[in-house]
Amino acid sequence: MDIIGHQKILNFLDRTIKKNAVSQAYLFTGSEHTGKFTVALDFAKKILGRDQEIDADLFILKPEIEEKKGTIKTRDIKIESVRELIHWLSLATSGGGFRVAIIDNVERMTIESQNALLKSLEDANPQTAVILVAQSENKILPTIHSRCQRIFFGNVSPAEISQHIPENAKNKKEILNWSLGRPGLMQLILNNPAELEERIQSVKELENILAGNVAERFSYAEKMSKDIVLALKKLNFWLVAFRYHDLKIKNSFSAIEKIETGMALLKETNANPRLVIENLLLEL
Repeated sequence: MDIIGHQKILNFLDRTIKKNAVSQAYLFTGSEHTGKFTVALDFAKKILGRDQEIDADLFILKPEIEEKKGTIKTRDIKIESVRELIHWLSLATSGGGFRVAIIDNVERMTIESQNALLKSLEDANPQTAVILVAQSENKILPTIHSRCQRIFFGNVSPAEISQHIPENAKNKKEILNWSLGRPGLMQLILNNPAELEERIQSVKELENILAGNVAERFSYAEKMSKDIVLALKKLNFWLVAFRYHDLKIKNSFSAIEKIETGMALLKETNANPRLVIENLLLEL
């Protein structure tokens, strides 16, 4: 399995296996696309001593992905799925060794699901290990936190990321910049040229907005407000642009703060999307 970066974490996990000191519960946290799930799967295979994803002693639980009218939505992990996992954990292993479960995007679990999992962690079989993978810890019950060994995944250095981008890759510098130190994001951009093009175009649009007059900004705000999912995606790209691109603006830090505030209003309140975006574009 090709894992980019995180060597200290890999070494630590390898040592726990060699010392027969595998914990019953782990919490892998960090930004999206940093490689948490990849490392979790690698760790699970090493615990089991078998390099295969389809294994009677390996259970992987992920949220269901729903695509509707071109919009991709991640659904919550329901109690029924967790109960199935809990039952599986109670069964004997096929060869008398460990059983390992990985729950990806654990923050998508409902409170009911988390409470059910908590009881299972409290009464866990010594020969089981549960690896929870999360981008955000805020939605995870503190009682679950307390029963897990937490491992934080930071970004990977640009030098390490660069080594895995083919020398003959077109726009190698752009790919590196937009990877943001996240191996999974690098792979996504490498495998889907449209991903890079979308990001480049978003910067061009931002530059046009910054150079445009009030009427043009109002017009662009109206277009953005018609698709909030797409608007949030563009705003995320703009945050990266202000941080890593040479944009002609006096105060990038102020612009970043305003975009983050605007995104929070769009995601967490019932504020009028058009007014939020209009105010944001007028303040940039």
